[in-house]
Amino acid sequence: MNRRRSRRPTTPPRCGRVLAGEELPRSRARHLHVATEVAKALALLALGVSVLTNLTP
Repeated sequence: MNRRRSRRPTTPPRCGRVLAGEELPRSRARHLHVATEVAKALALLALGVSVLTNLTP
């Protein structure tokens, strides 16, 4: 039976350095991710308040 070996995806060099234990500064992508999550939380809060205030007769 001829089985193909699955290849693991390659990782960026930064990942290897982090896994080796090197302390690196946070990436800009992380800051962008945190900012979008905060914006999402605020939008959900505003939407929830809007829905609750419109429910009262």
